[in-house]
Amino acid sequence: MACLGDFQRRIRFLSLVLYDFMNSFIMVKTRYESTRVDLNDVLIIERRLRKIFLVTTERLFSFYEKIVFIEPLLGDNFYEVIDGCFVNFDRTLSAKEGKLRFDNGYEFPLSERSFAKAKKHHYAYLRLRQLRNIKNEQLKIDLEAAIST
Repeated sequence: MACLGDFQRRIRFLSLVLYDFMNSFIMVKTRYESTRVDLNDVLIIERRLRKIFLVTTERLFSFYEKIVFIEPLLGDNFYEVIDGCFVNFDRTLSAKEGKLRFDNGYEFPLSERSFAKAKKHHYAYLRLRQLRNIKNEQLKIDLEAAIST
C-alpha cells in the first residue's frame, strides 16, 4: 500500500496533459490549474528539456510532457522550425528580418539558417492555402450555377 500512496502523491504533483483528438484542443493540467487550450489560439509550442511551453495569444503555459505526445495533434498549419519547436502558420502574418511576426504582435526571432527554412515553408503554406481558397471559390461558383439552371 505504501507504493500506491507514493504513486498517488507523485500523480498529484506531476503535470499531466490530456488530449482530445476530436476537438483540436489540449487539456493542460498542472499543479495549480486545469485548462483547455484550443490549438487555434496556440502561436508556438516549444520543448525545453522536459518542459513544454505553449505560447498563446493571451498567456504562456508550461508543463511537463513529451513532445511526441503533442505532435500527432498538430495539423499541417504547424511547422517545426527548430528541433522541438513548432510554429502555427495560421497565426503568422509575416516572416522578415529574422523574425516570425504573429497576428497579436508577438515576434519570434530565429537563427539565420532556421529563418531561411521557416520563410520558405511559410511562403509555401500561404501559397497552398491561397490555392485551396481559389479552388473552394470556384466550387462555390460552379455549385451556384448548377443550382440556378
